[in-house]
Amino acid sequence: MIDFYLENIYLSAFSFFIVASTFSFLLVYPVKLFGNYFGFIDSIDFRKEYRDKIVRIGGLSIVVGSFISFIYTNALIKIQLDNQLLYVLIFSIFFFLIGFIDDIYTIKPFPRLILQIFCSFSVWLFCNDLHFNLFEKIFFNNFPGEIIIVIGLLITAVWISGVTNAINWTDGLDGLASGVSIVILINLFFIFLTLNEIQWAYYSIVLAGSCYGFFLQNYKPAKIIMGDGGSYFLGFNLASLCLIASNKFFIQYPSERFLSLLPLFLLIIPIVDMSLVIFTRIRNLKSPFYPDRNHLHHKLLKKGFSYKKTLIFIILLNLIASSIVLFLLSGFKYLIILICILFALNFIIKFKPTNVFTK
Repeated sequence: MIDFYLENIYLSAFSFFIVASTFSFLLVYPVKLFGNYFGFIDSIDFRKEYRDKIVRIGGLSIVVGSFISFIYTNALIKIQLDNQLLYVLIFSIFFFLIGFIDDIYTIKPFPRLILQIFCSFSVWLFCNDLHFNLFEKIFFNNFPGEIIIVIGLLITAVWISGVTNAINWTDGLDGLASGVSIVILINLFFIFLTLNEIQWAYYSIVLAGSCYGFFLQNYKPAKIIMGDGGSYFLGFNLASLCLIASNKFFIQYPSERFLSLLPLFLLIIPIVDMSLVIFTRIRNLKSPFYPDRNHLHHKLLKKGFSYKKTLIFIILLNLIASSIVLFLLSGFKYLIILICILFALNFIIKFKPTNVFTK
């Protein structure tokens, strides 16, 4: 049985994706009951589309669904858990808790950022795979060892905290954060397969499955939202997995250093969107934490795009960017690109019964 799952990777990955989707989808119901009972309800403000009373701790279903599914996956394939993966699992819970506490009690932006940076420093100490080897060993190789350590620590903290908030900021439209995460995670699955990193590949596909199960409940009209807990959990995992893939390429292909940069570009759309928003706020003499409606999804809605058009447009942007990265990393495996595109099409078809381009 173990050999079957290892030899039939695509079939087993599909089954793990379905298992994770099912768990995440079903867990939304008890999480909704829990949230309604304790009053963990989303607030209405000018940045959000009007919605009825809705539970804001839906990220709990993604986290629990992911962990149950990954435990199930690991029990089937019986591969000894990589210590580096264990650290990522543990610290993903810390990031989730930062957001979850904010969902319940509301933490001001600056203290939240400090907590994220502290957790980023901590994971850097424990997880060697989350060091920026490309920068540390090439750009700063001639610096004294202590300076390299400090620079590496700062770059990792900025990367993890930045990506975590970039994903959090995409969660201003129902289904957007989970939809973007699905696209990136499926590409990461194929990238890790290219690297023969089976355990990381399975972890990526399980996360994608959990996002998909949640997406079906979060698509407008949303039955629940993931809240900061869910978006921080996904943001940390995406930041970590892209950096780990980058480092794996750096180790396996030392003569082709350009390759190790490419996995980081999977996140180019959320990062650029966040950077432009921060630049606009600073230019307008406002705090980078100042809430507004200058994100890409807000701008598209202002231009008259419907909810569905906006969602599809941004997801397709991420699909194009990640597919280019995947093509450059494994161009001979066109089937992989095709599978990604077919999945995206199926993703869009899920928006039926109405025409996806009908306002």
